[in-house]
Amino acid sequence: MNVYQLKELPEDYQELQLDLDDLFDAVGEEHLMTIHFQRSRNTSLLPIWKPLELEFTDVLGKNSKEPDVSLWASTYLVLNLRAYEILSDSLRHEGEFLPITIGEKPGYIFNCLSFGQEDTAVCTIKYLDGIEDGLETLYFDEDDVRDRLLFKSKMQGCQALYATEAFRDICAKHQLHGLRFEEDLLGIF
Repeated sequence: MNVYQLKELPEDYQELQLDLDDLFDAVGEEHLMTIHFQRSRNTSLLPIWKPLELEFTDVLGKNSKEPDVSLWASTYLVLNLRAYEILSDSLRHEGEFLPITIGEKPGYIFNCLSFGQEDTAVCTIKYLDGIEDGLETLYFDEDDVRDRLLFKSKMQGCQALYATEAFRDICAKHQLHGLRFEEDLLGIF
């Protein structure tokens, strides 16, 4: 079974423009720490969420297309309405959907609230001058992730979103474009 790190395709698809200042303005400064620690603590954002009006923009200035499904801040999925209608039932148990408007169209940010169990017997920690410096290798427990679609990794620091082959197949079957499925689970590009 294959697991992939989800990546953007900025050469081909636009990216959602939402900076943290705008997000803090929308939800309130009193929730600054909730937002700051959300990835690692898996805190629900629904109780504080206020729908935002956002836009997709070209990142590389190549007149790229709007994606059906993409990433925001590495661990959140951005879904247009068609992608939401296709994926919402399958993803509902993995997280929550935060309503947004993209241009004049409804959309959603999917906040993944699940962690995949790492296979610690084969994961390798990287050291730099005797100090722990991330991971050298990352593997997930197949029994844990077999029936899942999306998850994060605590060992990796909750800085990426991972998907199973089943999620990739759903995207391919329904021609949901905008993501790259990277086999290098720790790749930074």
